[in-house]
Amino acid sequence: MDLEQKFFSFAKEFGFGNSIIYDQKLKQFFPTRDYEENSQVLIYIDEFVDDSFWDELRSRLAKRDLIKQEGIDKVEKMNWEERFTREETISEKYFDEFEENGLENLEIKINP
Repeated sequence: MDLEQKFFSFAKEFGFGNSIIYDQKLKQFFPTRDYEENSQVLIYIDEFVDDSFWDELRSRLAKRDLIKQEGIDKVEKMNWEERFTREETISEKYFDEFEENGLENLEIKINP
């Protein structure tokens, strides 16, 4: 948040004074509605958030599956290279699945 505020503080100097406003009461900079609705930067932010979601989901599922296959004790004793390689192999399968079907085939079991 501090870094974001620092960048926002230079908006006027770099010709983006209409994109960022300063709230005297809150003593913080905020993007204007126009910026939030029309900024090309948001395209990149949305893409980053989307990619991060899929990467994190694949990574966590791969870690979970490896622990299910080998047991937590064995996984914790693996050297980082073996663990990474094994998780990456599992993760690639999720990549292919999500690339083809998105969340369509993902199911969550909720225990009563």
